[in-house]
Amino acid sequence: MTELMAGPMIGGALFLAVYFVAGRRRRRRIEELTVYLENVNVSGEGTILQRKEDEFSLLEDEIYKTVTTLYRTRETALAAKENYAENLANIAHQLKTPITAASVSLQLLQEQVEDPAGQHDTYYHEAAKRRTTQHDATQNTAVQYNAVQYNAMPHSATQHTAVQHCENIRRQLERLNTLEEALLQLSRIDSGTLKLQYVQVDIFTALTIASDMLCELAAEKKVTVAIPEGECATIRGDKDWTMEAFCNLMKNCVEHTPEGGTVFCEYSQNPLYTEVRIWDNGNGFAEEDLPYLFQRFYRGKNASGTGIGIGLALSKAIVELQNGTITARNLHGGGACFEIRFYSH
Repeated sequence: MTELMAGPMIGGALFLAVYFVAGRRRRRRIEELTVYLENVNVSGEGTILQRKEDEFSLLEDEIYKTVTTLYRTRETALAAKENYAENLANIAHQLKTPITAASVSLQLLQEQVEDPAGQHDTYYHEAAKRRTTQHDATQNTAVQYNAVQYNAMPHSATQHTAVQHCENIRRQLERLNTLEEALLQLSRIDSGTLKLQYVQVDIFTALTIASDMLCELAAEKKVTVAIPEGECATIRGDKDWTMEAFCNLMKNCVEHTPEGGTVFCEYSQNPLYTEVRIWDNGNGFAEEDLPYLFQRFYRGKNASGTGIGIGLALSKAIVELQNGTITARNLHGGGACFEIRFYSH
């Protein structure tokens, strides 16, 4: 009887032992594959995987193929990004030389157009010189008549037209210069060569200085920028680039605010993030533009005539470099609103 019971008990014990060992081996293999994936995702280590022949071999092969493919895709994307950044920088540098040459030529042209008195003086002095050498009354009268005739020529209208053309050329050169600078900044961001100087940035100070940079535009548009001082709020970031981001957002609001309107700014801070809101009381964004506002060179339905579609994209890149996010939406009562969050961790 005892022998009959001993057989099943031994068999059961052996089964449990085998099951336990097999389960332990499975857990160890799953742990190995998990650690491998964690190393790839977190530390970015290589794709080398110690291969073993067991029931997990097929899964191991598929994981290895997937990781290898992702690495190749990543390397290709990085190479394309570096090439794109290099092309942007080359385009920007190629633009700089003709812009500089055209600016110098325009300055010389403006000096000539805006100095008609000098031309009058030159002609009058020539007439006076001729008059001193010609004593004949008839000739003297003819010279005086020629001087009066020159002064009566309708060159004032021509001069005014020329001044307008010069001003148009100057504005277009300013746009090209802004484009060239923006392309250089974007190329530095894309290539990872933009070095941020991290300090404690006071939000109220950054907003105030950014608004001061737009005082001429705001005065021209007759728009007020309101920045009430609240409780102290700071972030760890680059002061100059943070002000650049705020300035671009404010500029967009100022340009789309009607005469007599106001651009509002407010900020707050909690343990998780620092939030900045910039909004206006204009007509807001066109609904079809909202998904594309931060795309480079995108010009929305209500874009200003002088914009080139880079300011918002640049602001987004700057904010994200400082562990932040930026969104845009329309307010229920009307107006456009930008919300920026700089996260503490």
